Amino acid sequence: MIDKVWAWFTSQGYKGSVSVRNQDSGASGTSHIFTSKGNTPDDDIFIHEAIYEMDPDYRVVAIIKQVGATSAETWAQETYLEGVIEVSFAGDAENIQRNLDNAIIEGLAHKKVLKNRESGAIVKFGYRFEDLLQ
Repeated sequence: MIDKVWAWFTSQGYKGSVSVRNQDSGASGTSHIFTSKGNTPDDDIFIHEAIYEMDPDYRVVAIIKQVGATSAETWAQETYLEGVIEVSFAGDAENIQRNLDNAIIEGLAHKKVLKNRESGAIVKFGYRFEDLLQ
């Protein structure tokens, strides 16, 4: 499935990374729970891990840093007119988890899209590939 998600991601002109949770992974620990691909030099692994820890049933994550020549932040303002919940990924794992928990209270789990406060990247996630298309 990673190849299907990656093909969609690159066909949209996105730069960033995607991951797919491995079928046989359990909810505990993050070692080998997902397979990822990326076309940017940044290491987004900790964001993928945080999303999968948020809900063990999530299966796909896409981190969009750029769309063509447009920053993801600008693209999101044009695409998500109702706005996107901002989440800070600064600090330790406990702080990041607390920030995600607060965002869930604000409706993050329903929207399945957030903005990384530090980088401006847009993070889409869900239970199936089709959730990324929304």
